[in-house]
Parts: sequence; C-alpha cells; structure tokens
Amino acid sequence: SADLQETKDLLDEESKQGVDCAVATPHFYAMRTTFPSFLEKRERAYEKACTVSPVKLLRGAEVYYFPGMGNADQVRELTVEGSDLLMLEMPFAQWTKEIFQDVENLIYRQHLTVILVHLERFYSFQKDKSIWEDVLELPVVVQLNTGSFLEWKSRRFDLRLMKTGRQVLLGSDCHNIRRRPPNMKEGRAVIEKKMGAGMLRQIDQFAESLLKEHGIQI
Repeated sequence: SADLQETKDLLDEESKQGVDCAVATPHFYAMRTTFPSFLEKRERAYEKACTVSPVKLLRGAEVYYFPGMGNADQVRELTVEGSDLLMLEMPFAQWTKEIFQDVENLIYRQHLTVILVHLERFYSFQKDKSIWEDVLELPVVVQLNTGSFLEWKSRRFDLRLMKTGRQVLLGSDCHNIRRRPPNMKEGRAVIEKKMGAGMLRQIDQFAESLLKEHGIQI
C-alpha cells in the first residue's frame, strides 16, 4: 500500500468481509534487496500496520523465485511467522528442470512447506507442461487468488483444478484500494455459486488444519 492510511483502509475492508487474521506478504526479490535489509524494513512496516489493524496480522513474505534458492538457508527467515510455510511466487516464464530442483530442495533439503501463490497466473507460460506437472506432483500447497474467480478465463482454470480434488488455499492478494482491493467475499460467492457451499467448507477446513498443523494460532 502507498501509506499507512491505505493500509488501514485495506484492513478495515478485509475485516468487513469476514477476515479476522491476515498474513502480511511484502514481496521479496533477491535481485533487489538483501535478507537483513528486507527483514528490517518489514519489521518497521509491520509495527506501524499493527497500530491501525482491526485484524490479527502475521509476518510473512511473498518470495519471488531466484536461482539457487533451494540451497539458500536464509530463505527460512521469510516463512510465515511461527511456521515453516514458505509462500513462493514462481517465475512468469517456462519452468525448467533447475526451477524444479530448487523447489524440491526447499521441500526435502530445507524441510519447508511450499505454498505456490496465485498458481492461476503461471499456466499460460508453460508451453511444455512436463515441469509444471512434476512440480505439482511434489507435496506443495496451491493458493489461488479470489480475484481470479471474478474473471472467466482464470476462473475456468481455477474450477478445473478444484474439480480434480486438489486442495487449495484462498487469498485476496490485495495491494491497494482502487486496482487491487480486498475481494475475498466476492470470490467466495463465485465458488459457492459454481461449486456449492460444501466446497467452501472444505476449503476453510483445509486452511484451518494446515495452519494448526504448522503451529499457527488464529
């Protein structure tokens, strides 16, 4: 968000839509910053946000993929606080064997639970679907943006994925009030309309069990 007032407006709107706990996920780009600098800046922003937030806030990060991250031990500092949940943003390009190896190392070498954020955004870049399929066969958690259910093209991908029985997390991925506002309520309404209230209950139960399993109290 642009400033503290917009942060307050975003969190107030989240609260109105039924959210009582949110993970704050500033973007981490290894090519732009260092781990210490990012963590220091995040902490300052977190402390300010807590003064205006009507919901519980957890520290987190949306970590953009960088080569070799599977062996970068400092990545652990970017997990959702109190857990080993790492929110990973994959490249907006064809995924490669090297990318697959890094994700595999995050899971099996660093023992992290990898959440692939807004998965719906990457499918169109995969002309060769083999690595995509290999990555999704790993024990990764899939997260979809609720905003993607409001557009027919991405909604079709979302629903098709969910019909396979894949468990998913929902996120608003809000950035600002005008162009990227909170839309959890709208997205959930589409899911209920297309797949029924039972699917929403299943999604909520999965999220709750995942958080509890990883020691996050909400």
